[in-house]
Amino acid sequence: MIKLLGITFNERMCFDEYFNAVITKASQRLHFLRLLKKNLTKQQLWNIYNSLIRSILEYAAPIFIALPSYLCDRLEKLQNRAHNIICGYTLNDNYHRERNCDGVVKTLKDRRIELSLKLFKSVINNELHPLAKLDILVRNDRGTLILPHIRTKKYRDTFFNACTILINDMIVD
Repeated sequence: MIKLLGITFNERMCFDEYFNAVITKASQRLHFLRLLKKNLTKQQLWNIYNSLIRSILEYAAPIFIALPSYLCDRLEKLQNRAHNIICGYTLNDNYHRERNCDGVVKTLKDRRIELSLKLFKSVINNELHPLAKLDILVRNDRGTLILPHIRTKKYRDTFFNACTILINDMIVD
């Protein structure tokens, strides 16, 4: 096991232990959110969620742009639990539960992609950025980025390759 900048991974670049710790820490803070619900408004609870819980779930988001679905699901369930605590439920006319919230909360996967693309665009649009000096990004005549040959899914899911694929899909569409 290696721990680098707070992220634990093994020799196979598996982050299961790290996400187990993240989910445990965030679950403990959900209890804190439950206790505060009695005395605070929804907006104050959302502020606490964003600062104390979501910040843990989104730490180092660009590294986890292509997180396996079983880990994504665990993180989304945790966010849904927070959403349920903050907004609560009412029964509609058909006796189905509906949340009492005004807005829609973005999924953590969408936010990871959004944050990753923001970083990636800052790299490709700024020649002075330290990562831009790697010279791994080349554009073709259509303006899309050219990827090196990718043989494995693990390599395709790295930050630069996953972002390049997303950016190229945006350009083509």
